Amino acid sequence: MTLREGLLWLMGAGAGVVAFYALDRLEHSVRHTPAWFLALRNWYILLGAEDRRWTAFGLTGVLAVLAYLLMLLMGYSAPPGTWRAWVEELFTVVASAIVASQVAHGRVALRRKDIYRREA
Repeated sequence: MTLREGLLWLMGAGAGVVAFYALDRLEHSVRHTPAWFLALRNWYILLGAEDRRWTAFGLTGVLAVLAYLLMLLMGYSAPPGTWRAWVEELFTVVASAIVASQVAHGRVALRRKDIYRREA
């Protein structure tokens, strides 16, 4: 895998996978953590399900945009010309990453439910 391929993956479903993993680690990590991490962890744990979902969407979008900007910086893609082209490009990157992450999350969640159903 090249850096370009990795960034393309991160601009899509990869951002959701990384965000899901990071938030899962945030929720379940307690060993040898600094105070700021525990404060962030406590804040996240106290969020409701809908707020956690929006937090995951936000983190997914930020990761996808950072990957896109790194692609531009490395010269793998041409930068948009006008401000409208920037808005459209960033919207496409964020929306694509969120939709792809939801598809991946749905597959994992449905598979998990199916496994539990078979064991019962």
